Amino acid sequence: MPGISGFGCLLQVDRDGSRRFSGTYTVGNDVTWVKGHHTWKAGFEFRKVYSNSTDEFLSRTTLDFNNFSNFSVPAFQTGNSAVDSNTSLQNMVWSLFGAVGSQTQAQFFNKTGVRTSDDPRGFRQPELGAFLQDSYKIVRNLTLSYGLRYQFNGVPYEENNLLSTVFANPSGPAPFTFLIAGEKDKGLPPLYSNDWHDFEPRLGLAWDPLGQGKTSKLHASPHPDGLSYHRSARFRGHFAALACRNADRDRWRRRFAVHC
Repeated sequence: MPGISGFGCLLQVDRDGSRRFSGTYTVGNDVTWVKGHHTWKAGFEFRKVYSNSTDEFLSRTTLDFNNFSNFSVPAFQTGNSAVDSNTSLQNMVWSLFGAVGSQTQAQFFNKTGVRTSDDPRGFRQPELGAFLQDSYKIVRNLTLSYGLRYQFNGVPYEENNLLSTVFANPSGPAPFTFLIAGEKDKGLPPLYSNDWHDFEPRLGLAWDPLGQGKTSKLHASPHPDGLSYHRSARFRGHFAALACRNADRDRWRRRFAVHC
């Protein structure tokens, strides 16, 4: 006979109507300019990511009747040790008696200490991307591509300054002080510092040695561990790829893959 772990919306984490409205506002544009052997392309995209939500975890009361497993208090005694020590049976009988073992419920407070009915949060994050590139046809069957991309992913923040964190080393001695984190222009420390240095150069070379539309390409692009170089060739329906990357700027790793 199974025991009763508790009453409540256990599979929904005892929440009372979670809501989440999220999306992204996007503004962007790009242009292409062809002049002579050059094909210039440039563009940008600005994104404002938002997420308005309430979780309300454990906002509804949860009851359990596990008096025997929690407090070692028997609901009955028969003299039979095998029966009297059955945890599930003892807890089941406690539930029939209606003797509550514990009651759990989360309560929400705002940053001034006033209790609220839910826990609304409005998270925001700005993002920006821009690029400039050129494809230069050196000769009929040889094209050089090069360009630069810039990417900015801003630090997330809560629009009503309802986000706090520990800025001290959590492995240090307690107690810890939680501080409000938010937008820097409002005099609040951000969760972490913005990274304004995400520039990504691009370089590529396309060569059609036989002039039959079967090309060999070489391109280089940034990689989290350093520059990544790729070379691919396609002849007679067979594809072979070689990728080499500088893993730690001191040694090279090589990966080979052949597909037919």
